[in-house]
Amino acid sequence: MTLLQLANLILALDQHPIRRIRLAKLIYFTHKELIRKGIMQPDDIKYLRMPLGPTPIGLVSLTEDSDGEIYSTKVPTPILTYESEEFSTKLTLQAVRQKALKASQIVEKFLPILNKKTTSELIKLSQRDPSWRTHHNGEHFTITSNDLKNPLPRFQLKINIVRHLPHNEAEAIQAALLRGMKPDIIEESTDLEYPDEN
Repeated sequence: MTLLQLANLILALDQHPIRRIRLAKLIYFTHKELIRKGIMQPDDIKYLRMPLGPTPIGLVSLTEDSDGEIYSTKVPTPILTYESEEFSTKLTLQAVRQKALKASQIVEKFLPILNKKTTSELIKLSQRDPSWRTHHNGEHFTITSNDLKNPLPRFQLKINIVRHLPHNEAEAIQAALLRGMKPDIIEESTDLEYPDEN
């Protein structure tokens, strides 16, 4: 399967527009699951190390590369300007299933597990994978066998704890962005502090 085929499958199964960062994480985790099941290969989709976790190379140009199958719409967002785009597919679920029946059966069971998690939770989980941790922002990589050993927690015991501060998904994503940029921030501040050592 290609990035376009997998994106169409996820969008058709979800049947709702999906924001860019969430779509990137859904593609990443679904690709991992399809590798485990022998449907896809690690190099079928290459990833870019971004502060918010692995991002499929080609996600930005997905609408142009899809011959109109996938389209995006701008949505108002007061805080996260990089989350102002939602993706949808024009393909029907039936059309997508005909192209990839075996994969669609697996994704149909796996997507509800992912959809129980917030975008910020998916970001945090993707940032645990060895490939993301060992690369620098902007570097390309493929999913490795070590990444596959890091499973998505399927069942979690949730304990309700009263929070002193209101939890906001946008704030959680911003925090994940800063975590992902931390090595770059440290490197740049060190370069400013010790400019003669470079």
